[in-house]
Amino acid sequence: MDLSNFNNTVLENYGGKNKCTNFKIVNVIIDSRDRNTSKYPDSANYTIDLPTTYKCVHKIELINIHVHGNPYNIVKNYNDTIYIKEGDDLINETDTSYYSSSHSKYPNGIYTMSTNKLKYFDRSLFTAVKLDPGIYSEDQDGISSYDADGSHSNNAIDNSINITVQNSLAKELSSKLNAQGNIDYKVSYNSKTKKYTIENSNYDTTNNDNFNLLFFEEEKPHGNYHTEVDKFYSFPLHNQNSGSIKYFKKEKERKDYVLESNNRFTKSSGGSDPVDSSDTTVNSIFYSGTETIYVGPPTRKETFYGEKERKYPKKNSIFGTINGGSIGKVIGFDNYNLGGSNSYTSQFCANFQPEPYVILKIPQLKRYQSLTKSSNKSFAVVPINKNEHYDFTTEHNIKIFYQPLPKLDKLSLKFVRQDGSIYDFGGYDHTLIFKIIISRQSDKYCRK
Repeated sequence: MDLSNFNNTVLENYGGKNKCTNFKIVNVIIDSRDRNTSKYPDSANYTIDLPTTYKCVHKIELINIHVHGNPYNIVKNYNDTIYIKEGDDLINETDTSYYSSSHSKYPNGIYTMSTNKLKYFDRSLFTAVKLDPGIYSEDQDGISSYDADGSHSNNAIDNSINITVQNSLAKELSSKLNAQGNIDYKVSYNSKTKKYTIENSNYDTTNNDNFNLLFFEEEKPHGNYHTEVDKFYSFPLHNQNSGSIKYFKKEKERKDYVLESNNRFTKSSGGSDPVDSSDTTVNSIFYSGTETIYVGPPTRKETFYGEKERKYPKKNSIFGTINGGSIGKVIGFDNYNLGGSNSYTSQFCANFQPEPYVILKIPQLKRYQSLTKSSNKSFAVVPINKNEHYDFTTEHNIKIFYQPLPKLDKLSLKFVRQDGSIYDFGGYDHTLIFKIIISRQSDKYCRK
């Protein structure tokens, strides 16, 4: 079916088949300032009533949007935080004092990927250093750096004249790190390579003044994937030293396994007193030599099929309660955790540009499919400009109801980033104009 000519295809076919031939076009203005600001303080996420109830809706089209992007490249709780841990290298599988046991999914805390790279590390062990939201710029000379006292070095050009308009990210980051840390941090930016370096300016090999940076907290499924769950419960035994789990199909099988004399399970670590039936109940603990064995509750085993990707620490993620998304992507650091050194240089170029677009989601108007949940079932992709209102006119954001919508009296609008987080307009409002085609005839032709 040719959708380029709506009147000569969809409406003609529908009218001929259902005797609905008389249509009306209504243009509706949605202004975010008209929302109930007490109930919906955020202009990026709100529900608004329409001027009237529209019945038997055949088509809705976004014909114009007037929107202003947030000029900040450091946004509160989105990319304003760097996580540090001073002292010896935390990348040490034998150092159990730094293991996280606060989340049941990852009971052993740290899993080492390779040198200087951590997995599943508890963010609460790190100090959260937050920058003030605002517009930050790269320094204009070849290499600009700021010492612990905030002074320039390497013959950097002083940009203090423009400090009220654009702040140096290197200067601000150095100041914040030194305000909360116990070592002397120096942050440098090389405008030729567009990379940042964070280092201890007074490194002492005797005291081993290293520090650690957290840029990776967890893995998330990516792309097409699915998880298969067993239909029946399994009964696990957890080895809390190695992290391995042995599953049994029945509780009796687990009990018999524990009580078998040749398994040599004991009540105490390194002891000789054998286990008995009381040690086979859920939440019991016994020992195999010096290794701790935990009797877990019944569970259904899950098998994940697909790919996963590393994720930067984000606001309200599964570990800890500290708010603040990682600044890593802005200053060019890959989503790996770094330890065992007194100096780190970003792997990629710094990115000072704010979001180039936002995704508009309207539950009643689902149009797009995507690999990511944030853009899947979205209605439109809206380009934004950080410096001015963007007047965006399009004829492509159209939702057609092949079975007419019985009624429409309100719209719920949500503007999100690519990662699914709510976009921060920074106080700017916006206007949208929708063209709605409805039937003039009785709504008996509409689906009830």
